[in-house]
Amino acid sequence: MIQRIQTIFLFLAAGLLGALLAVPFLSVGTGAEYAATSILGDQVFNLQDHMALIVLFLLSAGLALISIFLFKKRPLQMTFTLISTLINVAGIGFAAYLLYQSGAFDQGGLQVQAGIAFPVLAIIFSLLAYRSIKKDENTVQSSYSRLR
Repeated sequence: MIQRIQTIFLFLAAGLLGALLAVPFLSVGTGAEYAATSILGDQVFNLQDHMALIVLFLLSAGLALISIFLFKKRPLQMTFTLISTLINVAGIGFAAYLLYQSGAFDQGGLQVQAGIAFPVLAIIFSLLAYRSIKKDENTVQSSYSRLR
């Protein structure tokens, strides 16, 4: 049902991923200079630096929100939750790839912002939701088995 604990977990995961639009991953500390063509040319690394980042993280957030309303179809809800988690992992990997390609790790001067933890927390919440959905599905299946 919609008031189950997995709803809260999925809503938190979607909210964290949506909040990435406003919170940067990293910022450049004082004294560090990056070329204007670099993803850190504006002194911050956030979702707006690459269109694929926006698509990946918002798609993951959208799938988490959609899976909230699939409470009557638990197998489909579990599938959507896993796909959302995998897309989130792909987004983290792509963001790390962009940072590596820009040479930001070599030049240094980066300051970690709160946004770097949001995708990881969203993965944790998605996996907790998946576990709760699976537990509900097992309970329903065992009830059906006893009735037969």
